[in-house]
Amino acid sequence: MTTKTNETNIYYTLQALETKNLTELKYRQLKNRIKELINTNNKHIGTLIYKKSNVWFIHYSVVDLFAAKRVHDKTKPRAINYKNEITINLEYNYNVAFYQFLGTTIAKILKGSHTIFSVEPSPKISNTYHLHMGTTAPHHIIIKRIKEIESKTNITILNNPNTNVSKIRNLTQFVNYIAKQNQLITNI
Repeated sequence: MTTKTNETNIYYTLQALETKNLTELKYRQLKNRIKELINTNNKHIGTLIYKKSNVWFIHYSVVDLFAAKRVHDKTKPRAINYKNEITINLEYNYNVAFYQFLGTTIAKILKGSHTIFSVEPSPKISNTYHLHMGTTAPHHIIIKRIKEIESKTNITILNNPNTNVSKIRNLTQFVNYIAKQNQLITNI
């Protein structure tokens, strides 16, 4: 992985895309996908994909364009395509164990969906935490299930200004971000 001076200028080489399993494609398939993208005149790509000294560099924001279109081997596990992200920060009086419990509870109540979560320390206030989740559950089901939890626990989650439920815009970036706390990640 190559990082330039600006924090948003993060580029992966084709080899890094393959070895870090950021896409299901092999090196040769990745090269073919680049040719395909260039040949279709995707003007929005601009400098997001470039070649220097015979090495291709892919900006993190377009890595999702390199997702496999189909899978031939049905026995090989596929990467999970999380659709929605949930961030919950109830600020004070809640420890890691509470957020682990809340994350597990939400994941279990979203049965039938793949859900991953991590509990992260809040950077501004010591001994406070927040929860990041990714799920394949539809937005309206997430809202419905969290309302059920609110009614049982008497804790305001959805109307808290630090709670966010939204569509994931860049799956690769989201998975990389949530994986940074891998010692606290649970995949249900």
